[in-house]
Amino acid sequence: MTTQLIRRMRPLLGTFVEINVYASLDKPQTELAIRSAYAKIERIQNLMSAHDPASELSKLNHSNGEWVPLSLETSEVLSLGLYLQNKTQNRFNCFSNAFLADEGILPNLQPTKTAQILSENTTLVAEDLEIKGLKGRAKRPLLISLDGIAKGYAVDAAVEILQKHGIESGWINAGGDSRIFGDTSLECIQSSQKNLQPLSSLGQLTNCAIATSEVSDSENLSYPSKIIDHKGISPPTATVTIIAKKTWLADALTKVFLLTPPEEHKQLAQVFKVDYHYRLH
Repeated sequence: MTTQLIRRMRPLLGTFVEINVYASLDKPQTELAIRSAYAKIERIQNLMSAHDPASELSKLNHSNGEWVPLSLETSEVLSLGLYLQNKTQNRFNCFSNAFLADEGILPNLQPTKTAQILSENTTLVAEDLEIKGLKGRAKRPLLISLDGIAKGYAVDAAVEILQKHGIESGWINAGGDSRIFGDTSLECIQSSQKNLQPLSSLGQLTNCAIATSEVSDSENLSYPSKIIDHKGISPPTATVTIIAKKTWLADALTKVFLLTPPEEHKQLAQVFKVDYHYRLH
């Protein structure tokens, strides 16, 4: 039975998610694997969307100090976010949503709470959120966002689904957050992803995750992305690409590196055991 590259794409996670696998088109299990991987991504989107008032994340933001039940996925991502926040001196911060909502970058579902958080003018820290198993609570008014890590987590989860269904090789790309597995190499996907071009010398990388983020001085009104620190301050204009074992880590660390002085990048890369490419504009 001939193995070939099978490619699918769907709009999810605020971008287009490509699933590319090397498998037999004649095997029903191949399409089932791809559908299952997309179902997992869609589930994570629905659980962790800051845009959806019915999501678990929105319910946590409305918790007012009360415990809220959480899925395993949301609990894991929140725990990973808090871990990174602690390890990066707040440079990765899940609590910066109020700044973004105030500027119209994200929908302001709770304008009164946004004004209260901003008026307090205090650093939002990990201790403001408590996670215990499959429940969580915000100890004071918070607007939590997982936009800087959930997309990478969803890619990792989808790869696990594909592998459980017997898919041995391929890659997933979600708007620049990519995971390569099996015999696939970075060289195989380089030509289809412009943001990977600075890494052309690393074309033989396999079984890794790659994520790229950019801070630009020009406003793109059709895609108003923005990276800020926990005080609402934007970093210098630059582009960074991170290569890691998992996509959630690569995704999150792109923001951390952009918010970290370049002279500290080497040490940061050693702490998290990642490679990076950083370019000031």
